[in-house]
Amino acid sequence: MLSTVEHTELFTDHMHALVRAGGMVGKYCDRSEHAEGPVAVFVEVGTVLRAQAVMLAQELGQELGELYAHRLHRVEVRNPAYALGEFDGLAAVRAAVTWRDWQLAQLRHDRTYHPDVFGLSKYEQVRHFAFHLQYLTWLADEASTTSALQSSYISDRIPDVLLFGLKFATVAGHALPPEPLTQLA
Repeated sequence: MLSTVEHTELFTDHMHALVRAGGMVGKYCDRSEHAEGPVAVFVEVGTVLRAQAVMLAQELGQELGELYAHRLHRVEVRNPAYALGEFDGLAAVRAAVTWRDWQLAQLRHDRTYHPDVFGLSKYEQVRHFAFHLQYLTWLADEASTTSALQSSYISDRIPDVLLFGLKFATVAGHALPPEPLTQLA
């Protein structure tokens, strides 16, 4: 485990990566309103976010798959649709062996538990994701300055960074490769 000073640096570096990713999304949203800009930026943003989740989990000695599985589960059990047994994100993430499996698990989770966002136009989904990315950036900054907030960042926000890394690829129509989860996609 890293010392508090090392955690501060780690979270600060992480927050800076999120700031850059958020800036790329903001630039796209602004240009889209002016009918400019490609969606390829979302593939890049997704790659940055997935890489950040992997790096942070590794540096903090955490198992990213378990963080992700438990995060989806906590969201799902609060939703009335969970009782219908239509989709179990915890099981799907634990059974996954490739990045593509995680992407499809996230897609099914979103379709089942977040139909309000899933049904939005791509532009509106990106706009929604941009708000989440900005919120994650603020929380990373808070975690870099307050060690008490680091625990909740690890359990909830590292998997959020991962899932938005998956969502950005999906909204861009980019299928993640069927590479083993041991390889960064």
